Amino acid sequence: MDTNASDARQRVLAEILGCAREMTRGKHPIDLKVFLGQYYRDIPLDDLRAREPSDLAGAALGHLEFAMDRRLGKSTARVFNPNPDEDGWDSAHTIVEAVNDDMPFLVDSLGMVINSRDLYIHLTVHPVLYVRRDKKGHLLEVLPEGTKAEDAVAESFVHLEIDREADATTFRHLRKKILSSVGDVRLACQDWAAMRAKALEICEQLRSDPPPLSAEIVDEGRALLEWMEDDHFTFLGYREYELVKGDDHDTLKVRPDSGLGILRQPSIGGTGSTVVARGIRRQARSRELVVITKANSRSTVHRPTYLDYVAVKHFDSAGLVIGEKRFLGLFTSVAYSRNPRSIPLLRHKVRQVMEQSGLRPGSHGGKALQHILDTFPRDELFQASVEELGRIAGGIRSLQERQQVKLFLRRDAFRRFFSCLVFVPRDRYNTRVREKIQDILLEAFNGTSVESDVQMSESKLARVHLIVRTDPDNPP
Repeated sequence: MDTNASDARQRVLAEILGCAREMTRGKHPIDLKVFLGQYYRDIPLDDLRAREPSDLAGAALGHLEFAMDRRLGKSTARVFNPNPDEDGWDSAHTIVEAVNDDMPFLVDSLGMVINSRDLYIHLTVHPVLYVRRDKKGHLLEVLPEGTKAEDAVAESFVHLEIDREADATTFRHLRKKILSSVGDVRLACQDWAAMRAKALEICEQLRSDPPPLSAEIVDEGRALLEWMEDDHFTFLGYREYELVKGDDHDTLKVRPDSGLGILRQPSIGGTGSTVVARGIRRQARSRELVVITKANSRSTVHRPTYLDYVAVKHFDSAGLVIGEKRFLGLFTSVAYSRNPRSIPLLRHKVRQVMEQSGLRPGSHGGKALQHILDTFPRDELFQASVEELGRIAGGIRSLQERQQVKLFLRRDAFRRFFSCLVFVPRDRYNTRVREKIQDILLEAFNGTSVESDVQMSESKLARVHLIVRTDPDNPP
């Protein structure tokens, strides 16, 4: 920051401090200069200048007052419209405030709750303060920046200004959703180390007591878990299941006390015993060591996308599936940006598809197929079988830049969605065309929702990847 900007910031902070001292009549148990300096430390100067110093002082003091009593491990949140007569400050926006133990993903997760209601966030204030509290949770001190104390804890103060809402029911709903999301963050953070340890424990079991599968499959499964544990997967939940086989259906029965993270609580994640319908029983009993797909629910932590589901099957001595160990979480950005030939399991699939194609790697056809696989939608590489990848990638190669519309289809192994790759001549593609494609596929598959992603490259064809979700009780 240049000197002029630094001086301007100090002048604004001095005005805010002056207003705060006037509001408190110079008496407050917390050092307001220390608190305010850290509270507004990372806020752009333009945002500070756009608001009245008295309103900034009132907002910070209100947040501080809200934080005065909080027991360690307890999440607090409130949603309100400030009233100048009662609160001493005003805002054109609705205010969301939370105070929690400092944890990763808090701001991301709160933002997801706000965005899910199509509300815009106008300002985010998120200081992490080191504080001291007494045994009852009463705030004693906000430590100066850089100060160390054995009994100090890091706490996250979050202040969001969102689109103005006036309905008290909306306030209650938002607060409930925020506390639920923060609760999931807490569960995931508390069990994060334990879930990573489980991944390594399964790796060791695969090494010391491998299932009766090919050595290459076992090695790739073990390498994938080690790769996930090496900061390539955000672990959010874990649970173990026993496969109980029946005549008409199988059941995945939860192993008691095996849940961690967001799967620790019996009410979360479709936990309880799961009936495996006849239609997908083959998948449950198949001799795949690792199954990767998308869960039915969206993540409430970090990113608002459907959770990644990674299951490692457990086999008996005869090679029959008797259960699974399931991880829920999110693959990190590296998993989507790195060449698939450097990622365990994906490299195996790519190699198998190339070998089964019969194309020489250095030939024109071999290079074209390799490029298709390298740029294939990453979730599809994780989820599709070698046979499905070979069929679809081979079909794409056969297009050979021909200007025609083409659809390639894969059904989720658990019959929860259809993955559709649609190729359209690039010069004829636009938003209206994409929406029409979505409508056609929704109707054709009796879908409940659709998501789409478009890739535009130097190719003459635009690639649209669509996921059409279906109702298991009302199949197409």
